Amino acid sequence: MHPSPACESSPAHTASAPAAVASLVGLLAARVAATPDQLAVVVTGQDGLTGSWSWAELAAAALRAADDLESSGLSRGDRVVHLGGHGPDWLVVDLACLLTGIVHVALHADAAPAEHRGQIEWLVPRGVVVTGGHRGPPTGRGTEHGPVLRPPAGGWLGAGPLP
Repeated sequence: MHPSPACESSPAHTASAPAAVASLVGLLAARVAATPDQLAVVVTGQDGLTGSWSWAELAAAALRAADDLESSGLSRGDRVVHLGGHGPDWLVVDLACLLTGIVHVALHADAAPAEHRGQIEWLVPRGVVVTGGHRGPPTGRGTEHGPVLRPPAGGWLGAGPLP
């Protein structure tokens, strides 16, 4: 994979990048500060509709999701299992976990419930995030997992589920 020209000019590619941008959170903050209106995510859904979000919109959505995670009782170091497709909300949940220090463990959305059950039993998460219209976590012995969070109506990005 080759970096895009937009990435080559980012603080991560300069020899004298300040220590504040040496972390992923710092890189995200620097990108939002430098190019808040630049497109960060463009997704075409299965129905052909396209959604796009700027760096500022993506960061705002990640902050909303981070607040939801922390409001549910999750905190730095806790594992959260994520059941959902690889769409915009996946990215938002990943960034929200990065911002809060919560460990994001994404499970394959198309796996069988028995596989999810086994993974949840093994991972012992403190919570579960469900996005993209996924049916939710399996129930039964060994699947105790704390709160189940779903994005608000329309998703954290305010666009509803795209793939």
